[in-house]
Amino acid sequence: MKTPQTDPSVIRVGERGGPIDPVRRRSVVAAASIGAAWVVSLVAVLSPSLRHQWIEPWSIRYLVLAALPTLLLGGLALGTSIAWRSAAQWFERHRILGNVMAVAIVGVAGVWVSRFPTSRRQIAVVLLVAIVSLIWMSLATGRSELLLSASSLALLVVAFALFEVVDRGSRPVVWGEPSTMERTFPRNPPFIGPGGRLNPNLSNWMARSGIQDLDRVWLETNRLGFRNEAEFEGVRPDEQITILSLGDSFSNGFGIGQQDFYGARLEALLRASESQVRVWNAEVSDPCYGLRFLQDFGFDYRPDLIVLNLSGNDTLQALWGCGSETGVFRLEPDGRLAVRSDGEDRPAHTHARWQHYRYHRAGDEAVERSSGFSSRRLPALGALGRLRLIDRLRSLNPPILDGDGIVRNGELTVPSAPEQRASAQKLLFDGFPSLGMAYREDLPPKEESLALLFRLLEAMDRGARKSGAGFMVVYFPQRHQVQDQDWDVLRRRWELDPGDFELSQEARRIGEFCEAQGIAFVDLGPAFRQAAEKDNLYLPYDGHPNELGHGVAAAEVARRILGEGRLNRGARAAAPETSTPQAGQLPQPSPGFG
Repeated sequence: MKTPQTDPSVIRVGERGGPIDPVRRRSVVAAASIGAAWVVSLVAVLSPSLRHQWIEPWSIRYLVLAALPTLLLGGLALGTSIAWRSAAQWFERHRILGNVMAVAIVGVAGVWVSRFPTSRRQIAVVLLVAIVSLIWMSLATGRSELLLSASSLALLVVAFALFEVVDRGSRPVVWGEPSTMERTFPRNPPFIGPGGRLNPNLSNWMARSGIQDLDRVWLETNRLGFRNEAEFEGVRPDEQITILSLGDSFSNGFGIGQQDFYGARLEALLRASESQVRVWNAEVSDPCYGLRFLQDFGFDYRPDLIVLNLSGNDTLQALWGCGSETGVFRLEPDGRLAVRSDGEDRPAHTHARWQHYRYHRAGDEAVERSSGFSSRRLPALGALGRLRLIDRLRSLNPPILDGDGIVRNGELTVPSAPEQRASAQKLLFDGFPSLGMAYREDLPPKEESLALLFRLLEAMDRGARKSGAGFMVVYFPQRHQVQDQDWDVLRRRWELDPGDFELSQEARRIGEFCEAQGIAFVDLGPAFRQAAEKDNLYLPYDGHPNELGHGVAAAEVARRILGEGRLNRGARAAAPETSTPQAGQLPQPSPGFG
């Protein structure tokens, strides 16, 4: 007969300590580690720093679909590990019911995980589901050793979480998130900063794009928030020729390094002819907020030339700020942009209001699957590589990026409207690419947004002339407008008849308006189309230009500026005197503009 002294399954912990049951020891270890992992998962789900894209924080839907499942799943794992012996006995007596319940729990948890739009949350809850599965396996097999596997996985969760907290300062920032922009389309003051939407004093690595999320490029802003390395005062020095470049992520370099984006390359090209030229790069979301920036700060900087860079979604996005039904601003007849008294209470603009504008044919999803990338990929897979511990194990030197190689067979970008993914017909106004702007029929959203854009351009030109600056509009084309392989895939995916669309229509109509008003206009479409015959000009599966695209844009705009003599200071010298801030003092928002 074995005694406690000879039985190897009994462990002593000291002369006075009694024997410790191995099962109980495993339960205690598992409970401690699983409890810690549960807390980590709950914090990840509840964290305000991870924005909820599909549910409003602290709403009933949020509590039911996010917080409650985490509490129940984690509580089940913790309770089972604490009372494993009793749970195993119950499972042995009710094996069929226990397995059915376990499969149901894991299945429902899997569906629940797939609903999470934020990749870091997905990682947390996927690991929590894996822990629950290991406990289920331990109950089904009667092997308490599997509890140690569950506890090991839980400890791994905690280790990753701790490293994320410790190494937060070196985490790559993400364009458009709070790490780079405090707010995107604010509906209450302050509406925009003295350097645009980008946060001031950024000096960080930035994720290149949603697809190339393991590659990093450098992002830097000065103390005002301009995407410039150099610091400068809030007014142009007399000896300097200043170009104020306004635009969104297209011109200000989403996923492009500090020396490779359009503004930096434009400055380098112009300085080869005039060493005193400087390009100040302000990030603005659309022409409406661009006019707000000019009226609050830009005109008072007294630039020699203002360049407004328009991208494929700017025309429609102007309605976000200045739309008659949803805008927070009101464009007065004299060109002033005033804040509506009920601006904060007006409903926010959304492309869902145009869901009924659909192309008349049903698309073929097989084309999207065969194009090499599915927009329905699980974000958690890519997020694993973004974890700081894994990223630290990679080479400390970032990759050298030289564009994206030869022309691809054609790519599709993820539609911005969630409703598009469930639709068999292409939404014509989905934010991007918004093919309704190229549709030959004069649809109301297109006409309304273009009419508003023309009023905004007229107000900008009027303000520029008054401040003694020149004014130029530059149009950045979308990839399907200039790369035949992309248009071919998009056309086949949605069964589009090319005869229904004029891809250059938006640029043509903007150009016609600018010509009638005497505004300089540069359509980058022809230059992009010529360059696209040999190279791909856009980021993989993304609508933004890559380094090659930014180079083509900078070269074309520099050619026009130099060719038309727009670096001449004569226009500024002839302008009426305006109040100029003292050196080192920022201009204040103009009175009457909010």
